[in-house]
Order: sequence, then structure tokens, then C-alpha cells
Amino acid sequence: MNIEHLIGKAEQHDIELFLENGKLGYRAYQSQPNRGLLAQLSEHKDAILHYLQQQAANMPDYCKPLPVSTSQQRIWTIDQLEHGSTEFHIPVALLLPRSVDLLTLTERLKKLVERHYVLRCVFTEKEGQLYQRVDSPDKLQLSVEDLTYLPYQNAIAQAQARIALDNQQAFNLAEDLPLRAILFRLPQQHAVIYLNIHHIAVDESSVTQILEELLAENNVLQTAAPVQYADYVYWQQAYLRSYAFKQHLAAYVQLLTDAPALHSLPLDFPYSPLTSNAAAQYKIDLEPDLAAAAFALCQQQQLTPFMLFQGALSAFLSIWTRSDDIVLGTPSILRPQDKFKQVVGCFLNLSVLRSQFTAGMTGLDVMKQARQLSLNLLDWQSVPFETLLEKLKPERSPLYSPLFQILFSMHMQGQQNTDSKQDSATALTISRNTTKYDLTVHASVSNQHIAFNFDYKTDLFLPSSIEQLAQAFCQFLHTFILAPATDLAQISLVTERDSARLKQYNATMFDYPKSLRLDQLITQQAEATPDNIAIEAEQCLTYRQLELYSERIAISLAHHGVKSGDHVGIMLERSALMVCTMLALMKLEAAYVPLDPAYPLQRLKYIYQRANCTLLISDTIESATELGAKHSFSPETLLQHAQTSRPAATHLGAAATAYLIFTSGSTGQPKGIAIQHCNVVNFLLSMQKQPGITSQDKLLAVTPISFDISVLELFLPLISGACLVIAAQEQRDGFSLCQRLEQGDISLMQATPAGWQSVLDAGWKGQPGLKALSGGEILPAQLATQLTQKTAALWNMYGPTETTVWSSMAAVNNTAQSKITIGRPIANTEIYVLTPNQQLCAFGQTGEIAIAGDGVSSGYYGQPELTLSRFIRIKTAEGEKRVYLTGDLGRLTSDGQLQCLGRTDEQIKLRGFRIELTEIDAVMLTLPNIKQVATVLHKHSAGSTLVSYYCSKQPDTQDNELQLLLQLRQQLPAYMLPERLVMLPQFPLTPSGKIDRKALAALALNQHRHSHVAPKTDLQCQLVELWHKLTGQTDIGITDNFFALGGDSISAVKIVRFLREQGYDMNNKLLFSHQTIEDLTTHLPQLLTPLTGNVTEIQVDGIDMLLTGDGDNNDLTAILKEFSAR
Repeated sequence: MNIEHLIGKAEQHDIELFLENGKLGYRAYQSQPNRGLLAQLSEHKDAILHYLQQQAANMPDYCKPLPVSTSQQRIWTIDQLEHGSTEFHIPVALLLPRSVDLLTLTERLKKLVERHYVLRCVFTEKEGQLYQRVDSPDKLQLSVEDLTYLPYQNAIAQAQARIALDNQQAFNLAEDLPLRAILFRLPQQHAVIYLNIHHIAVDESSVTQILEELLAENNVLQTAAPVQYADYVYWQQAYLRSYAFKQHLAAYVQLLTDAPALHSLPLDFPYSPLTSNAAAQYKIDLEPDLAAAAFALCQQQQLTPFMLFQGALSAFLSIWTRSDDIVLGTPSILRPQDKFKQVVGCFLNLSVLRSQFTAGMTGLDVMKQARQLSLNLLDWQSVPFETLLEKLKPERSPLYSPLFQILFSMHMQGQQNTDSKQDSATALTISRNTTKYDLTVHASVSNQHIAFNFDYKTDLFLPSSIEQLAQAFCQFLHTFILAPATDLAQISLVTERDSARLKQYNATMFDYPKSLRLDQLITQQAEATPDNIAIEAEQCLTYRQLELYSERIAISLAHHGVKSGDHVGIMLERSALMVCTMLALMKLEAAYVPLDPAYPLQRLKYIYQRANCTLLISDTIESATELGAKHSFSPETLLQHAQTSRPAATHLGAAATAYLIFTSGSTGQPKGIAIQHCNVVNFLLSMQKQPGITSQDKLLAVTPISFDISVLELFLPLISGACLVIAAQEQRDGFSLCQRLEQGDISLMQATPAGWQSVLDAGWKGQPGLKALSGGEILPAQLATQLTQKTAALWNMYGPTETTVWSSMAAVNNTAQSKITIGRPIANTEIYVLTPNQQLCAFGQTGEIAIAGDGVSSGYYGQPELTLSRFIRIKTAEGEKRVYLTGDLGRLTSDGQLQCLGRTDEQIKLRGFRIELTEIDAVMLTLPNIKQVATVLHKHSAGSTLVSYYCSKQPDTQDNELQLLLQLRQQLPAYMLPERLVMLPQFPLTPSGKIDRKALAALALNQHRHSHVAPKTDLQCQLVELWHKLTGQTDIGITDNFFALGGDSISAVKIVRFLREQGYDMNNKLLFSHQTIEDLTTHLPQLLTPLTGNVTEIQVDGIDMLLTGDGDNNDLTAILKEFSAR
């Protein structure tokens, strides 16, 4: 009987064998262990006992090749793939204020590598297995460079330059020892000792131990260490076969199942293939009193500082990003037994910490959760990070790291060893301004001091954004530490600086005639400029005629019983008389209710009846019959039969309702919003000031009156003495508007982004004197760039109907450098960003946009409960404010701009990822030949499908869907890739001119499930066979995803190696970008020319990548990297 085989069989059946007091014992972890196996174990117990005793007594044979740990395997594989990677170097340099004897230092270095075998191991591969072999300590060479001839500071700089140069020289792990050393002699009898140690041999804790031993004066180096790193490797191999490991892995996986795959921090710059690891830092120190309170709290709650601050950071990020599920990574030094505490080697592992938050949780609840999580990780930290990846199989992307992208680490600064001379040495700075993760938070804790370093990728975040986040975290800690029983929802992140900036942001006071109605302002303008042309439409009207016609229609309407407070439906063709009719109703203090003929009849009937309309003003008799209106008149009839008497006196003034407009409702029925004259007058006078209009302007009105932005188009020119040009219904298409604009006299036009796109598509060349306003939808950067190049000015407008057309605006200038914002509030308007608990957000914090001020309407007509739910009162520094909750997410940037992050109902969650659909649209618009995009989620019985609909610039040609997807993969992470791309000749639009996403989602989608697609070429056949060997899966097709089949980072290396042997300049980055054989082989013909040139660092899959520096950057050379806690 083979005893090793029998013991292995026992382990497979969850039976643990062990020695106890010289006897053989076992634990069966299954309720019904295999009795036959137990009988075999009993039969051979003496042999098993002897074997285990031999194993316990025997030291590894260091004359033979030794196995490697999982981390060493990963590092070596990556290093071989890259032909040597400098990113695994751990350089350290100490400045000594004393001379150093060369012979003594050489001897101590030699003794050091003799003592710790891993420092003199070389690595070889045999029959597909990696081994490490202990080499001679004599291979270690100490280089000496004499810089005593230079001035002291120059010598220091020269040493740093030489160190930087050495750090760029890769190790040959098959030949070189993983340690290099240089001694620099400096003036004043000073010296610098520089060590460059490869990560395959050490971690950061081991480096500290090496320096202590190197500089110590005792005889610690005289003998070999009693326990070596190879002992840990054998322990790890046994652990990975054990029942305990299976239990730990299962619990760990259960914790992380369905965890968010990507953090929710808003990025200043999107992920892209060119996102590098370039980093910057922001440091913040806790006040001494707060630090002391933190230590006291740890004692009171039985917490370690790590537990306290890991919980605090997770809770803070939950509040900051409005996410109830936060995932962090943390480095851990895995020394599972006491005998490994002084062993030099690479013990580093990555742990994943998932914290979930529910309503009502307090700081104490967070601490309890953090304590339990840390205790769990004490058991789970032996589970290799790579094993987690293999088990969880997260979607891989070349743009971000898997499982987590935010790292938290802590360094406890203890007392220095007074027996060592290291305390007389100072570290020499070695510049490495890179970070492997989007955000890394380092906590540095000593007995009296706590500081946090925020390392962040500069390709993703602006310095101001990280400063805001760090300051808010410090503000959060004040309450979290000093009042831990506080509900998380009640913790404010607003600093004094935020309060001051918010006050300045909302300083929009502007005096205006609050008692006047809109029609009265226009009457004043008519008196000032009676002979100016007021309207150009089917007929031209002067201001005198406009006033006369509207007055006569008002008299006629009063004769038919229309009075102050009434609602009157308007279903009219776009004409000058339409505007006269609106003004006539305003003169009577009656509100117009716009009824768009393009709406379905059922919807029109609902609006007419819901609004309690007194009568209908329409061009056709049929309209009245269809809507059930008892009285109906045309503007021409009202004008012809007007009486000579004046209408009855009004009494409501500016409090009268100007219009009652209906918008889509969540119940499926439209909801009415009553806008008063005081709301409209404030809005229009603010627009008159900025973006600005003068009596010399001509405004082209293109929007139907059922969309509230028409209020600006129709009435802003008329209060300003300008000319209103009304585009007729049949002249509102892109070609007609293009022709009208090309006449050259229009100086102001407003449209939705879809409307502007239609004008550009019609071939509009632009007009240098035109001021363009865009609103109603997110303004795509590509469209903004085109408009800024073709107009005098472009303004991005934002606002819901409930707060009177627009509430904020931003002049759009350089769209290439930053995200387009929605700017600052208009006159007499305040904008706040609120938490779910309706508290004020800090600058940079994500929250719901809420609007206060003179534009806020009275609410929803006839729906008091809905009004109370959306129009609420909040507390601000200036007192209580009535605000409207928009349902839009946003944040205030450090430069005082409002950034809209989309609507909550446009955010979807798919396969664990939170996705903003408009972000996919924005990336698709950067592709050639794409002019319009709308991405929607199709829900069906088999699940959900992400589909991007688009219109092509060349509609007569059919774009290759696969090629478009290949291009998208270069810019979008895998989880955001649409499953289908569908070209349409044109988009369905709502009557207000917006893309109708609901109509798109209702389109029948030809679901094509990817069936098995057989290989077509010899290379594809070879790859199918290789994938079968690596994943163990059968019936593999060329459209199957490698990672979905069970592939991992290590097996990916073997695919890369195979393709390189076939002559292709393949790399891991390409496999992560093209995860099916079909995609991969489509791209391979481009890789026949070898890469040349320098490389720069980017990150792939949490693992660093190298990017060619030849200026083309189409081909990437990829490496997977082991994490180094730094």
C-alpha cells in the first residue's frame, strides 16, 4: 500500500490525520465517513504513524530542487512571459551617517544569504513544474561606487540616479540571485547601502527583517535560520489539500458571491486602454484629540485599529457613493504558524473585505460587522487570492482589477529596536509614483498619531476630487468616533468649507418685478417698441399687432365665460395666433393647457378631462368631438367675434397659473404641473440676463408647446423686444431647420441634443453668430464638440418641468478636457445635493439633486400626496427651504459646478455591476460612422439583454456588428459591453423631441443565443484543443468565453506562450480584450510584426500591463503582477 496515496485519499474524503502525543489521531468532517476507508486507515495505522513522524522530523533536502509557493509560481510565470519585469523589484536604500567597512559589509551580506536560503534561490522549470534551487552564496556580488569626489548633495543625487538605473535592470531568475547590492561612498564619511530584492523572494516585512539583521551588531547571522521559506511552501501545499481549506474557501466564496464587481466612486476621467498606474498622493492627519478618542474607542469596543478604520472607510464610502455594498482589498502577511514569524520570504496575500449596510445601522453596528469580518479573515487569509479568482470567476477586463479596485492597508509604527544601528540610518527616497489600484488608502498608526495617505490614479481622478473625499472622510470620523451610536444616515459629511462654498454657489439673488404677470411684461415691451417685428410665422406681427390681437381674443374668451383661475385646452397649429391665444388667456389669468396633436387620443382625453378644462381652442371641430369638449373655438373665430368691451378685472396677479402642463408619470398616466406667472417671470428675466438676449436677436422656435422648454422660445424674445421666428410643424425636421438657419439671420436657437443632431445630419455648416442652447437630455461630448465649432456659444441647460423649464446652465467650452457639467443655478434659484435622508451632501459626494427658489412650482395638479412626496422642506444654513426632489443623481465639483450623474431609473444592475446606460452611449458615439445611440435593457424570460440601438452616418451601408463590438472592447469594460448592436434608420422620438427609450425597449428583439460554433481553421482547432486541456471543458466552440469556461490568469499565460510559438506577438492584454477564439483569431493577423520600443505602465485586471511607447499604442505587452504592499 502506498502510504502517501492513502493519506491523500483520506484528505479527499475530508478525513484529517494528525499526531498527538506520539499517537495517530483523525478527525472526520463528514457526518457519515467512508467506513471502508476508515478500515484501511486502521489497518495501516502503524505505517501512517511512521510516515507522519518522518515528515515531522525530516528537514527539506536543500540539495534537491524545492517546490514553490502559489505567489512565487504566479510571479515567475509573469516574469517569464515579460522576459523580466522590473515592477517586481523592491528597492531600498539607507543613508548611514558613518563610514562602512567594505569587507565587513560583504561578509555580512554573504552571511545573510547563507542564513536565508530563499535569498540565493534560482528558479527552473521541469516537465511543466516550477522549482527553486538553492545556489551558492558566493554568487552575490557587492558593487562599490566612490562618490566622495562630489559635493555632498550632488553625491546624494548621483546615488539616486544610479539606483533608478539599477532598478530598471531586470533579474534573470533562472541565473541571478534575487538580491543585488551597491555601496555608495559619500563625502563626510557617509555611505548609502542599496539593496534591490526581487519580490519572488521577499515581501515588505521580510525586507525590514533583512535590514535589521544586516545592520545588527550581534551574532545573529552566524547560523542558518532554523526554519526556511521552503518549510512554509510544504505547509501551504498540505493546507491546500486539507478539509479546513475547503471549509474556509467555501465560506469565503459565500461571502463574496454577488458582490459588486466594480466600485461606485464617480470618476473624473473614464477607464480607457491608456489608463496608466501613474499616481499622486493626498495626506491627512487626524487631530490629536480625535486620534486619542479613536484609541479609547478601540479599547472600549474591543477593536483593533484595523477593524475600526476598515469599518469606518467602508461605511464612509457607502454614504459617499450611495451604495449599500462596499468591497475593499487589503494586503495580509500570511505567517500561519509561530515558527514562520522570523522566516524571510514572500508571505504576502490579498484579502477581500465585503461590508453591507442596511437602513438604521449605527457606527456601533459597523464596528461589530468589521470585527466579525476581521475575525473571519483570520481563518480565511490563508486562502490564496488566485484561488478566489478561480472559484468566483469574475468577469475580466483589461481596464480594472477583479474583485476590488480600492485597497485599504494599515501600518502600525512600533518602537524601534534600540539594539540595532538601523535607528541611525535614514531611508533614501526612491521615487515610484505608481499605484496598482484606483484608490489606495494607507493608514499609519502610532501610539499618539494617526494619518491617512490617499494614493490615486491620476488618469481617473482629479486632485481636487480626492482632496474632497479625504476631507469628507475626516469629517465622517468625527461623528463615527465621538458619537458611535449615531445612525449612519444622520452623519453629515459637510465641512465648514463646504458650507461656505455652498452659500457662494447659491448666491443667485436678483431683483425683478415679482408682482407682474408674463403678459404684462410683454405689454410693457409692446409699448416700448410697438413697430418692431414681434413674430415671424405664417404672418408677421409687430408688437402693436401682437398686443391688439391678444387683447381682442381675451375679450372674446371672457365673453364665452373664461375667467381667472380657469384652465383652457389649446390644440393649435404652430402660428402667430397660437401665441396671441396664449397671451390672451394670461390676460384673463386663465392657464393654457397644451394638447399636442401628435399624442395618442386616449392620452389627450385624459389630460383634457384631468385638467378640468373650461373649453378647447382648436383649429378643427373634430378635436372637440374627440376630446368630449362642450365648447370649442378657433383663434380666428375668437378674433373675428371679439366684443368692444374690456375683459373683467383680474385679481390673482403673479400668483395666477400661467400654464398647466402634463408630463409622464410613474403610474402610466401623465401628471399635471401648474406653473405660476411669478415662476415664469423669474425664469425668463434670468435667461434674458444669461445666456442673454437683446432686441436685435432673432430666436427660432422649434419645440412643441407640450414640452415646457417652448416657454423660453416663445416668450423670451417677446419680453426683450427681439423677434420670434416660429418654425411650422412641417418645418421642424433637420433639413428644414438647416435651410432656415442657412439664411443667416437667426441668432438664437434652442433644441434637445437629438434635435441638434438632426440639424447636423442634414449638413448644416454652422453659423458663427448663433448662440445655441441644448437641454432636455444629456449632451454628448461629441455633439458638444461639433456645436462649439459651428456656433458662437453653446449652453448646456438643465432643469425639470416642476421648477420651471431650466434651473441651471453651463457654458460649454473645452469638452475634451473635462466632463460637461450642468453648471450653476439661474437667478433666485438654489440647488442642493441630498443624501437619501434628505441631508446636505458634501462637495464631491453623490446625492439626489434638489432645487429651491422662485422657479419651484406649487406642485402636481390634483395630486396632493404626490406633491408632498416630491416637494419637501429641508434644513440649510440659511434656514428651512422648500425644494423639489428631481430624481437625478449629481455632485458638486470643487470648482463650483454641478455634475449630473444620470437618473436613478437609468441606472441598471446587471451581473453584479451598476451601469449607467448613457455612459455606453457616450463611448459608442466616439466610433466612426455612429451619429446617434440609445442603449436599453431588454428583459425577457431568459434574463436581460443589453442592446445598443444606433443610427449610422451612412444609413445605406450595413455596419459589421462584430467589428463594432471589437472597437467597443477597446474602450468599455466587459460588463458594459452590449450583447447586441442594432442599426435603425431613425430613432422613435417622444413628442417633445427626446429619444423614446421605452419604445426602443418594447421593440421585438431577434434573440440569437450563441449556439456551438465549430472551429473553421487549423489555428482555431488547435486553440479549441488547448482550451479543452486548460479548462477541462468539452464541446468548446469558437464563440465561448475563455474565462466563463473556467480559464484563469495562469492558464492564460500558456495560451499566450502557444501563440508566441506560432509566430504571433501575443500578450495577455489581448486575451483579456478578446476572450473568444473567434474574436482572438480575427485580431491575430495584425500581430505578425514584433513589438519594438519602450514601454510604459498601465493596469490590466488589477495586474500591471506594459504599453508600448512607440506612439501607436495599438499593441500592448501585458504582464500579470503580484501585489506588493507599498
